[in-house]
Amino acid sequence: MPDKLDEFDAPVFDEEIKLLGKEGKDIKDFQSSIILEPQPFPTLIVAYAVHKNPSNNAVKSIQGKQGIPIGGYSYHVVEDFFDVRCVDTLPLGEIGVSLKMTLPGCSQWHVFVPLPENIIKRYLANKQKNDLRNFREKYPANDFNIEYFQMISHG
Repeated sequence: MPDKLDEFDAPVFDEEIKLLGKEGKDIKDFQSSIILEPQPFPTLIVAYAVHKNPSNNAVKSIQGKQGIPIGGYSYHVVEDFFDVRCVDTLPLGEIGVSLKMTLPGCSQWHVFVPLPENIIKRYLANKQKNDLRNFREKYPANDFNIEYFQMISHG
């Protein structure tokens, strides 16, 4: 195998690459086809602080409560918990909204999608907002990112 590939060693797909760009037709078509449907299930929210230096994070466990996680977290079936790499967690509890994404022509496909932070904050009760504000103060943005573990709860 050569140490270095030149322009003749691999096929070039300039037109296909252009279509996949942010302003490309495929992306626009996909975005305009997505259907987001509100669901009657609450979303369990756990905020967690991730240090910007990955070596400062450790594996923390979040109780599963037999819900459906939104994301690719490692799950321990016997103990019913998920692993997250962070420095701390803050269980915020449930908010009364969840969203499912579907596509026309793919009636058998759907997926629950994570809620962006602004939607999460909109549905937090005052105590949850205060808890989150205190958590953010404890973990300032210059060193930490606050992320959200989300799980669809079935009651």
